[in-house]
Amino acid sequence: MLCVVGGLVLPAAGAQAVETGSGHALSDRLELIAGLPLASRASDGDGADAADVETQLDAHADDLGVAVDGPGSLQVIDGRIAVTVRYSAGPGDTDIQRLSALAEVQASSSLFGLASALVAPSDLRAVADLPGVVGVDESPEANVGSTEAPLTARPAEAPLTAGPAQSAAAAAAAAAADCRSVPANLRAPLNVDLAASLHGVDGTGVVVGVISDSFATSTTAVTTPEEDVRNGVLPGPGNPCGYEQPVRVLADSKTPRSDEGRAMVQLVHQIAPGATVLFATDGTDEMTFAQAMNDLAAAGATVIVDDVMQFGDPVFQNGPLGWTVDRLAAQGVTYLSSAGNYTITGAAGTPSAGYSIGSWEGDYRPTPCPAEVAAVFPGQGISSGDCLDFDPGDGTDAYDRLQFSAPDSPERYATFIMNWSEPYQSARGAFRFGVVTPDGKADLVPAGTPGIPIVYVTDVVQKGELRFFVIRDTSAGSTAEVTPRVRLLYDARTQLQDAQWFLSQGGDVVGATLGGHAAAAGALAVAAAPASAPSAVEPFSSTGPTTVYSDYDPTRIPTSVPLPVPELRPKPDVTSVDAGYTDFFDDQVAEGRYVFSGTSAAAPAAAGVIALGRQAAPGADAAALRSALLETARPLDGTLPGFRATDLSGAGLIDAAAFLDTLLADTPSPSPTPTVNPVATAELAATGSTATLPALVSTGLALAAIALGTIGLRRRRSAK
Repeated sequence: MLCVVGGLVLPAAGAQAVETGSGHALSDRLELIAGLPLASRASDGDGADAADVETQLDAHADDLGVAVDGPGSLQVIDGRIAVTVRYSAGPGDTDIQRLSALAEVQASSSLFGLASALVAPSDLRAVADLPGVVGVDESPEANVGSTEAPLTARPAEAPLTAGPAQSAAAAAAAAAADCRSVPANLRAPLNVDLAASLHGVDGTGVVVGVISDSFATSTTAVTTPEEDVRNGVLPGPGNPCGYEQPVRVLADSKTPRSDEGRAMVQLVHQIAPGATVLFATDGTDEMTFAQAMNDLAAAGATVIVDDVMQFGDPVFQNGPLGWTVDRLAAQGVTYLSSAGNYTITGAAGTPSAGYSIGSWEGDYRPTPCPAEVAAVFPGQGISSGDCLDFDPGDGTDAYDRLQFSAPDSPERYATFIMNWSEPYQSARGAFRFGVVTPDGKADLVPAGTPGIPIVYVTDVVQKGELRFFVIRDTSAGSTAEVTPRVRLLYDARTQLQDAQWFLSQGGDVVGATLGGHAAAAGALAVAAAPASAPSAVEPFSSTGPTTVYSDYDPTRIPTSVPLPVPELRPKPDVTSVDAGYTDFFDDQVAEGRYVFSGTSAAAPAAAGVIALGRQAAPGADAAALRSALLETARPLDGTLPGFRATDLSGAGLIDAAAFLDTLLADTPSPSPTPTVNPVATAELAATGSTATLPALVSTGLALAAIALGTIGLRRRRSAK
């Protein structure tokens, strides 16, 4: 184990070294795993073999550069490792049959050339050697918002500044909220109470889909979904506020996770309590995540929101997730994604104090590697290579020196991800990054899969200075001598204190942290402002803009095509509020009351506002909804050096009342009120058990809700 970053290096020669260039299509990490003496298959009896696989993999987490648990960890289910299998074409039926003989196939797509599978360690090389397979990657557990958000103290209650109309509506909401165990505190700052009282909307007739880690698999959650329903914070049979439509779970996680998805559903329900909510887990990789998107849309969701960052989701172009988002948006779905919680500012008293230092981005400028870096090349099978020059001026410097504080717990992991701007699935360059530790030792991250312009590492970082470097392996000759754009993301929020190169200059951009499918043109990337004082975004809310270098349309060609001119995408798109109250997640502030912070809390609140708009103006298409939302957002104060206010907050803070006013003024309403689309797939009630599809919300009920003039917190029932 290294003293600073334990997992940045593969075993050295003589210590069970990985055979470089073995002919297998496995990533470096999977090559290492394939060579370990692991129990190879899940037991048909007591499951001891499967547990042994997990135990042995945990023991090698440092060597692999992965977390033991949580985001960035290997996903092991019944002794099998979650992987993504990449094909040169297809996969067709024969390919899937061959893969199924060796693995449990979870999802596949001939369009993307991908299959998601669970593979026993002993079968990894056999899978890599299947006809048509060009790469097999491990699928690390994705980041969701709560795992990124900082732990900050928040007041249990805070006054909000509001106009007379909003104050009156808020008072009425408070009077009607006795059916909830915790207040619906995100309504007032988004002006939802006024919107609901003026237009009689609560989301009835609209289906909202939520994608996150899990809904009901946590082993540590203090409530169950059934208790949430009784507490009035989830809809379902027995909800004391009268919202008895059940949450329908299309697919939940196969392993215990945090149930952040259930917390997101609670926040959707705060804003649009009459909406029908569906949930689907993101699964294990981009393929299962894209399948969740499609399944929710097929089940009738016209609003979909997620808070997931997959490690393999590219920054400089659409990948399968971004393409799927754009496709759904073109079909009329409003797709929202959390912007991310990756902004880090330099600590007080350091040269970079107040500057955003959570990422570094610039063109690859080759320079000779320092001696200590070049010394690791032979052991990694690198016959020739060079380093990135971080200095944007006339000098040269192969390092970005970062200062870290001590971790606040032994399990506090940091994640570092590098993307480069070559086309997805056809990248020619072989780039890796690494660190030089205080003792002068250089370590490299494991290589990824050929053709995929992404590498990463997750590990515990100790206090001190790390010198980050980027290498270009040119062992393959001139075809590898490319000079793409490079972005390093430093996700170490509680620890990163200072960065040597903190100024954006000479074409370099420091601190832009938004990317992945949230940057898709069809997505609404949602930033976060605190509910108690929403005049500026949260200090961690990810910043844009994002630049796209390649066009990815697998319906025309399976790999990306470089754009003639890079496309600048202003992101994020809009700001919502976080620090929403739930009855179990995430930070407890009072008995039975928890605060859920981060852009993953802001995004479902925004989705709830869109649901109100869809109910109020059923004739409005996705483009009209988006336009009205952004046009009526209130610009926010605050920025960071080198960034515009819009790079932090987009169009500004959502104003639900102004949004509905504009939407209704611009959109003629059809005479009938649409009902919820039938759901073709089986669904689960809020209890998580299989249930018969209940009667869906009818036109008459939607009209009744409007006639009652409710503000959306209590559905009044007739006397029994």
